[in-house]
Amino acid sequence: MATQGMTGDSVGDQPPTPADKFEQTLLRAAAVVLGVGLLAAVLYAVPRSPGSAFGVIGAAVATAGAAAACGGVLGFLFGIPKTLQSDQLDGKAVRYLANTNLEEISDWLTKIIVGVGLIQIATLPAALRRLGNWLGPLFGGEPHSPAFAIVYAGYFAVSAFLLLYLWTRSRLRGVLQAADADLTEKIEGVLTQRGDANADALSLVERQLTGQNPPSQQELDQAIRRATPEWLVQIFRLAEDQRHTTWRSDKAAMERTIPVFRALIARDTAQQFPRHFASLGYALKDSPMPRYAEAEQALSTAISVRDRRGRFGGTGMMEWNRAVCRILLDPAYAVGRPSAPDVQAAIGADLRVAADRLPRHFLTTSTEANDHRAAVSRWIELNGLEVAPTG
Repeated sequence: MATQGMTGDSVGDQPPTPADKFEQTLLRAAAVVLGVGLLAAVLYAVPRSPGSAFGVIGAAVATAGAAAACGGVLGFLFGIPKTLQSDQLDGKAVRYLANTNLEEISDWLTKIIVGVGLIQIATLPAALRRLGNWLGPLFGGEPHSPAFAIVYAGYFAVSAFLLLYLWTRSRLRGVLQAADADLTEKIEGVLTQRGDANADALSLVERQLTGQNPPSQQELDQAIRRATPEWLVQIFRLAEDQRHTTWRSDKAAMERTIPVFRALIARDTAQQFPRHFASLGYALKDSPMPRYAEAEQALSTAISVRDRRGRFGGTGMMEWNRAVCRILLDPAYAVGRPSAPDVQAAIGADLRVAADRLPRHFLTTSTEANDHRAAVSRWIELNGLEVAPTG
């Protein structure tokens, strides 16, 4: 069996298909047409002097090329196959259809050419005589030169028309189908990869948010990096909804959103989405073991990105939460003393922005345990500041 496999027909040794044989026949026919045309030009030029003969041969070659080009273009236009535009082919759904602009142009031009040709057919003899009179001097300027020029041009035009028409009908369809199939396969492959990447990212995010076999931060980063932008929005909403609904009642569930926000930030290398940084800052501040320094840094980045992207203003929540972090990080506040001037200025600026945009109760004493409003109210009292809306 192994020997037979080695000595049998390989892929390269397979017999030619009918289409290959027909294409070879057309190539041989083209070679015959070209040979006959050149022989006719040489025989027509032989009786003349060497200088004149070369001129006639050159004119014949140029005329043959022009006529063949015109005939070939018409043959190509008339032979372009039509694409079946259907929602289903062979029982398989088609997501992408071939671009048929060339087919439509071919259809319009062939109809115009046939229509105009039928209308102007009576003027054809006169047009041929004018063409012969124009080409006659190039073919020696003899009485029979116009006739020879017309026959010679017609020979190449008709031959090129037939050859290109037959080639287009027999070969172009297969070429276009193969190209369309290859492109469709590549597009579907990309879509499949994207779909798999989105599904993987969502699965890991759900595992992280539910706490059931949570992935590592690296796994989460890689999965979210491969997800498409549309799915990133959904992933952020899942994490943000869980953070928003659990930050008071279920700190453990709220803390599980932190890796998701970190992964979204790792994907956002250009820092375009301030809400990713803001939500991370809120979660770090409100976690069971608060990380105020990290939270303050994340909130500062969120404010910077927001302002850099021209999204000035906001609700004031970023500034209020940053002020809370700065207050609780201030050693002077911990011992009940006023803050240093630079710290006082930074915190005061944040609280004034918050006072402009948030309800008044964010700056008043709260009776709830562990409420950060109490820290804000006490800091204002310690520093003797009047924080009121400026607008």
